[in-house]
Amino acid sequence: MVSRIKVLLLLPLTVIALLCCTGVLYLLTNVNVKITNELKLQINKNAFVLPVTTAPPTMPKNINNNVVVKVMRHGGRTGHQLKDIASAVALTKIMGSSWMLATPSREFTEEIISIQDIATNKSICCGNDWPIIHFDETRWSGFESYAAFEEYVNQKVPVLARNLCVQVSNSWRIQMHNLFSWEKNGFVSNGTYEATRKHIQNAVTAKDHNLYWNDTDDPGVTRVVVHQRRGDRSRQSKTMGKFHILMEKITEWHKGKLAFHIITEPKNSEDVFENGCKFPQRPGVSCIVSTRTLAQDFGAMFSSDILVVTSSSLSIWAGILGEQTTVYWMPNLNYKNTGNLKSQSNGKLKSQFFSVCEHPPEFKCLNIVGNKTVECGCS
Repeated sequence: MVSRIKVLLLLPLTVIALLCCTGVLYLLTNVNVKITNELKLQINKNAFVLPVTTAPPTMPKNINNNVVVKVMRHGGRTGHQLKDIASAVALTKIMGSSWMLATPSREFTEEIISIQDIATNKSICCGNDWPIIHFDETRWSGFESYAAFEEYVNQKVPVLARNLCVQVSNSWRIQMHNLFSWEKNGFVSNGTYEATRKHIQNAVTAKDHNLYWNDTDDPGVTRVVVHQRRGDRSRQSKTMGKFHILMEKITEWHKGKLAFHIITEPKNSEDVFENGCKFPQRPGVSCIVSTRTLAQDFGAMFSSDILVVTSSSLSIWAGILGEQTTVYWMPNLNYKNTGNLKSQSNGKLKSQFFSVCEHPPEFKCLNIVGNKTVECGCS
């Protein structure tokens, strides 16, 4: 009897104990789930706010030392010489104020720029006992990425070095499209591209040679320069029809008076003088063809309102350095027009300055498809 009473008394206590344990376990489980969910949420939030790209490490800038950059490459036509000079200028702008540009070799052409005005410090030169670092790997198209450029400099330039002499040669290039893209994506300081452009622009002397416009002083006339490269590229004559399509479109897009000036070279330019102005024209449109000195040709392209470039570093540099409102370029034309597929590929205007995706707003990339002009697709 007593045992039954004890069992009856203990049974409610056991039930209560079980309920309490279950409740505690439930609470602990819920708390754990809540903590886990909050932790996961916090992790997800942290993952969400991580930047897509991280800031690049700082390269050795030798702020307390002198680093003098010398352009050593010789030869090449004017456009290639400008690429070499621009690469050195861009290097000094990226690396900081301690990097100075010495006067380039006098073998660089002085017909369109003042070599003396390129130097950032006209009195500086490399000392006889200074270590020499060579930036001499051939890089026609520049660097494929900022990381590649950064790695290259880090491998070459010692962090604690003093009074370095950097010699740029053998077509080592920082192309303008490299610089434009790096700045747009935050790898170099804002204004680096424009500072490089202005530095070279301020040294251009050919801008004073605007003799072409003596007969078009009317401020109401829009001056359109079309560059036709011949000389060493005689096969470009087969692209004339494509340029005529664009020139006719320009007369539709740009209203009012238009003065077309087609600039070519003395050699292999018979087709330009004979057919250059044979495109449909409306009233108020004039056209002439000429070839003069390098300074006058570059000066006309530089000071034009609208510039149409060909597969030529010279005219593209005029577009970069000039103050045109519009620069038309057609990168996909076959400028060689041969039956050899490899030659055709090489004959296209490669993106040595800008890509169809990233370029200054005044550059308008076009393709000629049949008898129509279409904007370049971003690729």
